Order: sequence, then C-alpha cells, then structure tokens
Amino acid sequence: MSASVQLAIDGLDEEAAPASTRTYGDWNRLVKVTGSTTVAEYEYDARDIPTGTSPAGLNHRIVKSNGTGTVKDHFYCNEDWQELEVRKETSGTISANPFEQFVWHPYYIDALATRFYDATVGGTQVQHYFTHDANFNVTSAISTTASVVERYDYSPYGEPLVYLPSFDFDADGQSDIANSRRYTGQRLDPETGLYQYRNRYYHAKLGRFISRDPIGYEGSQWNLYEYVGGRPEDLTDATGLTPNEGRWIMCGGRMQFCPPNHGCYDGVIKPVPPDPEPAPMTCEEACAATFKVLTVACFGNFLICVGRAPNQVNAAWCAAQQVVCLASAAGVYSICMERCKCEKGQ
Repeated sequence: MSASVQLAIDGLDEEAAPASTRTYGDWNRLVKVTGSTTVAEYEYDARDIPTGTSPAGLNHRIVKSNGTGTVKDHFYCNEDWQELEVRKETSGTISANPFEQFVWHPYYIDALATRFYDATVGGTQVQHYFTHDANFNVTSAISTTASVVERYDYSPYGEPLVYLPSFDFDADGQSDIANSRRYTGQRLDPETGLYQYRNRYYHAKLGRFISRDPIGYEGSQWNLYEYVGGRPEDLTDATGLTPNEGRWIMCGGRMQFCPPNHGCYDGVIKPVPPDPEPAPMTCEEACAATFKVLTVACFGNFLICVGRAPNQVNAAWCAAQQVVCLASAAGVYSICMERCKCEKGQ
C-alpha cells in the first residue's frame, strides 16, 4: 500500500526538488521522489516499531537508487544504526570495493571521526578526518597531512554551506569530495536536499520533518512534524523520533542513548538510584561537627558531650537535629542523639 503526496499542496515549496511528489509506502516510509522524472527511490529492511529514543529497532534504509535505477547505493549499518560502509551498484553489479567507509567517535552516535572515500571504487581510498561543533555538525574535512580540504557551515536549522579551505564560498556550493555527512552528523541526500534522520526525512529550509512522527505525540506534545521543539541551538535528534535531552554513551559494549538522570548499570541504561540515606551521627560525631568540644565523657551508662555552641544553635536547630540541648548560664551545652540519654554536665 502506498500514497503519493504533492508537497506544494502542503505548502512545502522545495528548492532542491521543485514541484516534487513524494510517494510513501508501508509504515509511512518515503520510497520515491519524482519531479518531471524520477529523482530517487529507496528501499528499507524489516521494520520493528521504534519506541522512545531507542535507535536499535530495524528500519534501516538499505538502498538508494538514482532516477533511472541504473546506479544504486547500498548502505551497511551496525546494530546501533551507524553507517559503516556504502557500496555502489551499477547496472546490476555491486562493486567489489567500497565507495565509502566510516569510523565514529564513541561519545555520540553521529560524531563522525574518519571517512574513507573511493570516488571510482577502483580500490584506492582517500582518508579524511572530520571536526565537529558542540551539536556534532560537521565543520571541516582534513587530510592525512593535516590540511583542511573543505569547510562547512549551517543555518540554525541546518541549511548547508560549503567553503574552500580559505573560507571563500565554494563556487557550486557542492562538496568536492562527495561528503554527505553534514548537519548534526546526518546524511544529506543531494538529489532531494533532505537529511535522512533514520526514521524520517528532514527539510532544513523549513526546519521540520516531512512526515509525521512514528511514535506520535510521545516525541512532541505539540506538533508531529517539529524538529527538536524549536531548540536547534542546544538539542539534536539522532533518530527522527524525539529530541536528545540526554547523551549517547558506551554501555553494554555498544552505543546507547542515556536520558537525563540515567546511567549505565550492568550494561543496561537505568535511572540513577537515589543517594543512600546518611547514617545517623553518633553522639561523638554530633559534638565534633557542631560544637567546640570541651569534653566527651561517660556518665554512668550514658555518653555525655559538653561543648560551647555557635550562635545558630537554638531550640529549632536542636529539634531538627533530633538532639536535646540543655543550656547553662555560661552557654555550655550537653547534647545527645535520640538513642542516647541526655544529662546535664556536671
């Protein structure tokens, strides 16, 4: 079952693919983009309905084909939905050598570290390192000789710009190394101008997704299409489901999303346990912590601590600390915790 959507009807006037029509297949997945001719087609693997912020469910885009279907990109991901390799298929034959290979930093799922690129898939790769800002937007590609190859910049919602190493604008605005990893580390499809955020596609010029959130209003209580609640300056969305108000950490041998006030315990993301209740102070500790101790002595079977109290000690303080305070005319107190019997010092 599929449905076609003319974006102009929804007010989406797209520069990258003007007057384009999107066709959606099962589970509201984009399968085809057409203008006057077919722009691109997409294939996906089996789908497990995503929940919350988990990226582990299967819904991977595994094939992207050009308008004629003669050239296809095959995407290979790990279980955390990070792209590891892209291979080209031409006229039904998949290349023996990869077109792209990726290495990712361990501290965030979309923090790109290194890309190996073979433009002709002839077996000769060019390696580039990548820098990123605090939101994991790719900001530059660097050669193995530590020279900047390209620079990148973005509008707040991700419209991309390409610069030369000299900070001059690139003449055609396109990456000369076919780098598609850009805003928040996501893949930019140049034929449509859309970013692929795993479960959905994102339109940077509009600052919104082009399809409804698969998890409904669990991702946003206001809008099924909005991006990070209108806060692109400090939030990201690695899955296309809900803003990452948390962080990605290595847990249980793989990258997992860790919400606020959660941590990794025995390989599982769980809420941070509450701090244990402090053990009650002994009579000696109460004296040492609060009073200038004059003496700590035994009186029969009971411990008596006598000291000179600071000014903040009063009846309210004694009640809060569960102590009995007995004052003498000279301001000398004897105190004990509840479990001790309090006696006036002699």
